[in-house]
Amino acid sequence: MAWATDRSWNGYAYEYFLCNRTFDTLVRLNQHLKSPFHEDRIYRCPKSDCRVEFVTLSGLCQHVEGGSCGVKMFRQVRDVMDSLTRRFNTLTM
Repeated sequence: MAWATDRSWNGYAYEYFLCNRTFDTLVRLNQHLKSPFHEDRIYRCPKSDCRVEFVTLSGLCQHVEGGSCGVKMFRQVRDVMDSLTRRFNTLTM
């Protein structure tokens, strides 16, 4: 895992060189480095005209449940999501 040091100071703010985002404190820059912001987007919406990519499975699930692209209308996707939801419900009981 990467972390930033005082060498990230550009004279005005702490800057991450890969995305050029700046932060007012070193702590906030390090929080950014620990976030999923720069991780690989390995989950992809299965709808061919959407294909939005996500870092986390929960991000993909929220996309499907939100219904913004209509992927939930596909029976196969709906069945998979229902199956996942049932499994999560049994874990919390």
